[in-house]
Amino acid sequence: MHVSYGVASGAFTADAKPPNIKRPITVEELAPGYKRVHEEARERLRTLKPIDLEKEMQFFGSTQTVSALLWNIMLLHLVHHRGQLSVLVRLAGGVVPELFGPTREQSRAAARN
Repeated sequence: MHVSYGVASGAFTADAKPPNIKRPITVEELAPGYKRVHEEARERLRTLKPIDLEKEMQFFGSTQTVSALLWNIMLLHLVHHRGQLSVLVRLAGGVVPELFGPTREQSRAAARN
């Protein structure tokens, strides 16, 4: 979401946030809030033209084309948050769902058999 805002606004800063974004206070606010922010991000990116994707931008010390930035940063951002959620699920006593291959719990169970 923040990546799409940086691309649309033409610059990235550590404290930049899309307009009207707020942290959910209740669990009930999570899904509708995510949906709204996701739709706004898609709309920002939908306006890009092919020539815009080849534009170079500074992203916290590195220069990348918009297309590379969108692919690399969004992918790494998803991996980062997947890791955060995995830790939180485990701290809460849960089991992380399988995504790409077996989880730690599945690997341990297979090793015992």
